[in-house]
Amino acid sequence: MDSLRPDDPRQIGSYILYGRLGAGGMGEVFFGRSPGGRAVAVKLINPLFAGDADFRRRFSLEVEAGRKVGGFHAAQVVDADPNADRPWMVTAYVAGPSLKQVLAKHRALPPDSVRVLGAGLAEALIAIHGAKLIHRDLKPSNILLTYDGPHVIDFGIARTVDASVATTQPGTPGFMAPEVVTGKPATWACDVFALGVVLAVAAGVPPFGDGPPDAITYRIVHDRPDLSGLNSQIRGLVEECLAKEPTARPTPGQILERLGDHGAVTQWLPGPILDMIPGYAAPQPTEVVHPRLQDDARLLEAERAARRIPDAYARAEAQVYVARAVSRFDPAHALRLLDDALRPATQRDGTSILNREQMLRYLVGHVALELGTVLVRSDSSSAGQMLDDIEVILRSMIREEPETIAGVVTRLAEAVAGIDPGRADRIARMFPDQVVQASAVARAAMVVARTDPVQAEQMARAITRLAGQVTRPPAAAARQVRPRWRLKQKESRHEVSPTPAHIHKDSTSLWAARTLAEVAVAMASSGPSPAVTEDESTVTAGGAVGALAPSRATPSPERLLADAEHIARDITADDTRALALTVVAVAAARIDPGGAVSSFTEAEQIARTSQRSSTREEALAEVALAAVRTEPARAEQIARSLLDREHTVAEVASAVAATDRARAERIAAGITDEFVHALVMAEIAVRTDPAHAELQLGKALTAAHHDPALIVKVALVAARALPARAEEMMRTIRSRDNIRTADFWRARGLAELVNMSEDTSPGSK
Repeated sequence: MDSLRPDDPRQIGSYILYGRLGAGGMGEVFFGRSPGGRAVAVKLINPLFAGDADFRRRFSLEVEAGRKVGGFHAAQVVDADPNADRPWMVTAYVAGPSLKQVLAKHRALPPDSVRVLGAGLAEALIAIHGAKLIHRDLKPSNILLTYDGPHVIDFGIARTVDASVATTQPGTPGFMAPEVVTGKPATWACDVFALGVVLAVAAGVPPFGDGPPDAITYRIVHDRPDLSGLNSQIRGLVEECLAKEPTARPTPGQILERLGDHGAVTQWLPGPILDMIPGYAAPQPTEVVHPRLQDDARLLEAERAARRIPDAYARAEAQVYVARAVSRFDPAHALRLLDDALRPATQRDGTSILNREQMLRYLVGHVALELGTVLVRSDSSSAGQMLDDIEVILRSMIREEPETIAGVVTRLAEAVAGIDPGRADRIARMFPDQVVQASAVARAAMVVARTDPVQAEQMARAITRLAGQVTRPPAAAARQVRPRWRLKQKESRHEVSPTPAHIHKDSTSLWAARTLAEVAVAMASSGPSPAVTEDESTVTAGGAVGALAPSRATPSPERLLADAEHIARDITADDTRALALTVVAVAAARIDPGGAVSSFTEAEQIARTSQRSSTREEALAEVALAAVRTEPARAEQIARSLLDREHTVAEVASAVAATDRARAERIAAGITDEFVHALVMAEIAVRTDPAHAELQLGKALTAAHHDPALIVKVALVAARALPARAEEMMRTIRSRDNIRTADFWRARGLAELVNMSEDTSPGSK
């Protein structure tokens, strides 16, 4: 999806527009949302046609006919205004790749998928013809593939049977019936001819060969189709559909009778194609809030500090941190800060000039999460182009240093997921190693689950399918490479022993179980999803309009947990299986507070069966953090046993402090790291008795030993109740580092104060 251009409308009718989906001869298609928040596509007719009275009459007829189209696989207009200055119509947006996009990647569908495709298209034509419409442009780019089956889209050149003149060109070369090519009147049979061509192409057999459109058109009129490569299941039917004489072709009803399967279709496409579907999710609208007065002052001071930093890399990095905070209030200004950070600059040794691509590459490697957050919050074509550039850079970095860039891919996917889950899914799948893919998709899905549990569930299912495909990672993924963006360091490569394939499968299955469990919790929190009705319509991510079949039945949280448990129990390694089952049991406790005690007991028992201490402590940490609110005594008992996870202990102590200071202090007493202990004690004091927290804050500052990064952490703790004290701490920062100077840490710290201020404000999520 592209961002809106400066001259694009921001609203059509009652629909708010957010981006561009595509354009064609008839007009432009925009992504937007209805007043109720439903994702929609709005097709705005080209001004060249708007002044044609005859066109408006035909358009009105087609809109009315389109409203009558029903069925599971055909388009229906849900709103329109043929009398507007520029006529428009609206359909609901449903994610899914077109058949053309699928064939470009996978070349052909398997025979069973082609059969289901044919049945779905026949059902769609029955609905279209029943509304007295001829589609006239059935082709792979106008067929959307979803979990439920194919959907016929784009009625841009459709016409009512009784219309005397076509609205535009008669069709697409290669898919037009012989009678249409020779100028004879179009009938319903021309859609059947196109269906036959589509089925052959979907099976990987172009029936009239390849070459220039004129050559293919000539063969359509004069030659017999070459169907020798087609599977026998459909060869005879396709040959009938491609008959030169329209009356010799079967009707859509006859095609459906021959191809239809009255049983339920649970997975009509192979896994790799199903895994493409989450990549076409509808982006979420961004919410711009207004800054508080103190945040305005903080941001201004942070911006000035960032601009004073002498080192080009550190200055750009600081500006990204500031831009992230600014993007909550003023996305346009945040993008200007980012553009400024990417301007050509003198390298730190003063010998050369860094270009935009070099700086962007550096920022992708160091602040991917913050960079992605700024870009997805911006409503501009330049932000979209920069995200495209980043994807190109990521592919390059993956080839050159796969091991070191895995975390970058994951962080960027997380950053993008909240606004554009489709792009997040594509980014996560860039990495060749399946375990990295699974972890990146999982983390993105957990972000998506907060706002769209149904989409997150689809992403989780993709991880499940990925677990079944896991093999040993390619040789390139088993290499460790020093990042090229680190200056003045020689590249060094060394081989590592490849990990057995079953371990990668177990790791992927763990992420699948974890994600399904998290989505189950999100679904339980959000309540039942709104029902999807048959009379809604859809549009592809590429901008073509089409139908929305009823959504797959959304599974209940209990069903998702059962699926997660099934995946967990199939894990081979005992420790990994125990961790996965612990995660599922913890999710069950979060979903059902009434049964939380027994669920937490089960989770703890499973966690303690792990033989490896690191896995056991990871599993127990899951239990402790989840049990803080409902079973603080259990959380304390577990936390005090976590010898190697002091940061988890600190997190538990901080969470308990809100309700039980004495318990929180007992938990914190087990922390041996001087700074972590002092910081937690300061946080407990700030949460429970801010008026007398200065003593503990002073101890934390002393334990920081003038380390700027640690001072920022203390300031963030103070900011919860003592914002003025926090800002004072920021101004005392001194740094002996010539690169990340005191101004760097002030800029970053003040930006973090603003982020924390907004995250803890009333009404924030």
